[in-house]
Amino acid sequence: MKHLLFASMEERFELECNGATEMLQELFNFKLTRINEDPSQFSLCNNILKAIQIDDLLQDIRPPSRKDEVRGNYPSILDLVKPGSVFVFEVVVIPDKHGLQIKEKDSSKKGDFFQLVRSINTVKVIRIYSRSVRVIDAKLCVYNEYKHMITETVLLHHDFEGYEEIAKLSGVQKLQSLINILLFVKDNILQDSLKNIVEEAAGEVFTLETITDLCYAVCLQDGDDYIGTTNSRSYCCRSIFTVKRIKRTLVQHTLEAIAKLLVNINDKLWRRSVAIEIYHCIMENRNMLMYGILREIRKMCTRTISDLDKALKQLERFKDRMVLLNQQELITEWENRQIFNSEASIIELANDQSVLGYIAGRVNGKPAVKVFLQHDDKKAVSYVFKNCKYPENIHFMNVTEKLKVNAVREINKLAVASIDTSTRNLLHAIIQKEGERIMATHSTVVGIGISRIKDVGAPCIALFCLDKQLIPFGEHKIPEQIEGFPVDIREY
Repeated sequence: MKHLLFASMEERFELECNGATEMLQELFNFKLTRINEDPSQFSLCNNILKAIQIDDLLQDIRPPSRKDEVRGNYPSILDLVKPGSVFVFEVVVIPDKHGLQIKEKDSSKKGDFFQLVRSINTVKVIRIYSRSVRVIDAKLCVYNEYKHMITETVLLHHDFEGYEEIAKLSGVQKLQSLINILLFVKDNILQDSLKNIVEEAAGEVFTLETITDLCYAVCLQDGDDYIGTTNSRSYCCRSIFTVKRIKRTLVQHTLEAIAKLLVNINDKLWRRSVAIEIYHCIMENRNMLMYGILREIRKMCTRTISDLDKALKQLERFKDRMVLLNQQELITEWENRQIFNSEASIIELANDQSVLGYIAGRVNGKPAVKVFLQHDDKKAVSYVFKNCKYPENIHFMNVTEKLKVNAVREINKLAVASIDTSTRNLLHAIIQKEGERIMATHSTVVGIGISRIKDVGAPCIALFCLDKQLIPFGEHKIPEQIEGFPVDIREY
């Protein structure tokens, strides 16, 4: 088992997880396709992506599958926090005679934790621990306690749940940060002010001193002969054709005035004369040069912006793949578990000793309630029908009568005994590992054991439930398999 280290205050703790699930591995399996750059269609996009270290940033968005150590303290207002950082506040939900109570593991940390609520690019997790309490009931209790401080970046996470939503929200925030970087770069390619920028740059470059230095530094070669720069040895030639050819290579203009001279190509005086001629040529054609340069730079900027848009669309697609659960919609669903609209009705039913409890959910997509009675009680039945939010689909179960007729399908001991020892031990280990979580996340499940499908088939995990059709609000269907073994659902 692997662990994901999340930030707490003054210490680190490990949020256990089973490594990145296959779903997360597939979800985070993305790689930015590089823009193919044609030298004749120059773009700075790939240079920009390399400059911001795009590969490292994308790697950082991978789902955590090892011990990733993060900050041990909540940040101060002046600290820089990486987008997607995860901070945790721990609470325990405990049942007592008055209902569910919340105990904060360290109340002194609460203020600093909720100060982070204003930070929209970090993940804040209220991690909930509970035993003998259904997961959704525990989460709803915690929500009601802190709802005035909970935003869309504060996740309610139970100890029995996987960490997929945390990983996805962290990934979305990291991707958005990367998108914002590229948008900032793209928006700062200032096409409107390019003319002024080019004019200013030209004023610095198109000077006699600069052009002379460039001429001195040009490394020439004539066919197979290496000529070099002004720092190289002298290179003299008498041929007018050689001088013309070398000069065309240097400036692309003919120097007829010095064509008949004995010329040292690497002499500073000769190169300075070339530089002066280049300078005068540039000054004479400055407007035309400036127009051409500006036109090419505008094309380059336009292509760069277009290519950055392509990269941004890829990142947006990656982000859109990470569909986040709408926690507010989930909370609304959880609240449907409370079948009475008034607090008085809740208290009245709690004081009725004949009502053992109830489960609210859906049967075939429609709201339904199952109420468990210790004995027949017409008054309690009438009260429930009168005050329940879902009066059209209420079912009552007399638990005492059910037990009398032995409705419980007990596990056939002979069926269990016929399973080989190694398989029984494996099933037992799975139940030890997953049993509490299964019962906490499925409110209708009240027992778990080893058996065979219909007592005669393949070895299986038997789940005893109060209603096979009812799916409680906020929960999922009972799984058909647990770690590769089939599940046999047996109803009271």
